[in-house]
Amino acid sequence: MKHEIIEIDKTSELFPRSLIEIGDDCPEKLYLMGNVELLKAEKAVAIVGSGLDIVHPRENILLQKRILQRQGLVLSEQPLGTKASPKTLVRRNRLQAALSQIVVVAQCPAKSGTLYTVEFARKYCKEVFAAQFKYHNEFTGGNDYLLTEGIAKGI
Repeated sequence: MKHEIIEIDKTSELFPRSLIEIGDDCPEKLYLMGNVELLKAEKAVAIVGSGLDIVHPRENILLQKRILQRQGLVLSEQPLGTKASPKTLVRRNRLQAALSQIVVVAQCPAKSGTLYTVEFARKYCKEVFAAQFKYHNEFTGGNDYLLTEGIAKGI
């Protein structure tokens, strides 16, 4: 399956002080590109949907260690021992929106947890931006909706 990938570097240049959400529902390549950009940050903040003693997804173990080594922050409102679930991930999305200056949607399907983040961002009067794609597919349906309905500004 082929995915259209936007350059995270372009987004970082446009919004250098923003929190770029790299969601669990992004295609793997985009997710990994986002994590590489996060690792370039001098100090990064990761907001997780599990207890701090459980890394979700497991592939993020090294990422979280690197964030902490660089004096960054891994933040959770879940008690220790709590596994990530749809409910805790929505709570995480609320925190992401609350702590962000703006929200940038890189890529999301029509049914995506990222849309909760957008909903919270609007509630908190934050600007929302979404990547525009030349080609539309199941992975860009959420972006298409946000742009068509005027909920997000295109980038």
